[in-house]
Amino acid sequence: MSDISTCSKYIDGRAVERRIDELEGEILDYEEEAVEAGWTFTQSSSGIWIANGPEVEGTPGSQYTDEDRNVVVLDAAYEAGARFAHLVDVEELDDLRQLREEAQGYGGWPNCTLVNEDNWVEYAQQTADDLGGVTDSWPHRHIDWDAAADELKQDYTEVRYGGSSFLMRA
Repeated sequence: MSDISTCSKYIDGRAVERRIDELEGEILDYEEEAVEAGWTFTQSSSGIWIANGPEVEGTPGSQYTDEDRNVVVLDAAYEAGARFAHLVDVEELDDLRQLREEAQGYGGWPNCTLVNEDNWVEYAQQTADDLGGVTDSWPHRHIDWDAAADELKQDYTEVRYGGSSFLMRA
């Protein structure tokens, strides 16, 4: 199971890549099982994916259609006997691919950390503390951390994952 969540304070870009590889690998394994069981996969001229099941005693096999190839592969694999095929989260894979596509346009991907915007002020405080010089005494107790965090955002860009905003160094 993935530790990547829209609720995460931080997401490691390398973890995103590993999870994409893991999900894609599972789908490929299920596709091999379906093909071995006699299923075929084609794409219509309109872009719809079609999975055709093997003929059984002269009766045409099952057929699945969908715009998403992964959906028809997993449906076919399930019918072919891969009982856990429906546990593969195609929506998670799509969300992670969209995140990767958006983040790849900025330097450092995948060797970067994405910071949940809900955690941004805390991140700014931690960054300032890591740089040294911030103590829990006057005048540091009176820093406007919201304003400091907003200024820090100038060096970051926003990317979206599953409906949440994350910031990464631009």
